[in-house]
Amino acid sequence: MIYKKVLADVEAGTWKKGDLWWGVKEGAVNIDNFGSEVPADVKKLAEERRDGLKSGKLHPFTGPLKDQSGKEFLAAGKVYTDAELKKMNFYVQGVEGTVPK
Repeated sequence: MIYKKVLADVEAGTWKKGDLWWGVKEGAVNIDNFGSEVPADVKKLAEERRDGLKSGKLHPFTGPLKDQSGKEFLAAGKVYTDAELKKMNFYVQGVEGTVPK
């Protein structure tokens, strides 16, 4: 597991504090346990997206993207950086709800 790297770094005295952006690519999150009711085409699409995230070929915050009001905040082909994601204080189009204050 990914936490073993942190433990090894602590033990070796090489760990440095900072933000950890672990997800599918790093093995902290996986998409692989599908229920029997999930249609085969949906499972295949989810697995393709997962594999794209793992390989680094797919970034979920690649434009064009719009905020909830429909205003474009990321142009086509651009990628929202980790620094931008850290400051993000709104939901993207299609997400229902409001950001907690």
